[in-house]
Amino acid sequence: MSLTVYFVNGRKRHTSKTATDLRGAALEIIAKNRSLYLTALRAVDLSNLDLAKTGFGGADLREASFRNANLIESSFTTADLRRADFSGAKLIDADLHEVNARGARFRGADLTGADFSAADLADVDFTDAILDGVSFAKSVNLDIKWGKVSGELDHD
Repeated sequence: MSLTVYFVNGRKRHTSKTATDLRGAALEIIAKNRSLYLTALRAVDLSNLDLAKTGFGGADLREASFRNANLIESSFTTADLRRADFSGAKLIDADLHEVNARGARFRGADLTGADFSAADLADVDFTDAILDGVSFAKSVNLDIKWGKVSGELDHD
C-alpha cells in the first residue's frame, strides 16, 4: 500500500511504500519547521521521538503511534486522532482541543495541563494516565475508559 504526505497547498510532496519511509519524511519536515499542519500521516510510527512543541493541527493521524514520545506543548488542534496510540507519551500542556480522538489510547500518558476542550472522546482509554489540570470542557462522547487515573479534572 502506498502512503502519501500532502502539504497545505495540496501538492503531492512525498509518496512512500512503507511506514518507515513515511516516518523519515515526517522527521524531515519536523526538523525543518516543527510543523505537520494539515499533513496526512495515517498509521505512521513516531514512537519514542522528541516532538516537543510540534504543530500537528488539522493533521490526519489516524492509527498513528506516538508511544513514549515527548509531545510536551505540542498542538493537535482539530487533528484526526482516531485509534492513535499515545501510551506512555508526555503530553504536558498539549493542545488537543477539537480533536477527533475516538478509540485513541492514552494509557500511562502524562497529560498534565492538556486541553481536550470540545474534543470527541468516544471510547478513549485513559487507564493509568496522569490527568492533573486537564480540561474536558465541552467535550463530547465521554464514554471513555478511566481505569486508574490520577489528578484533578475540569469537566465543565
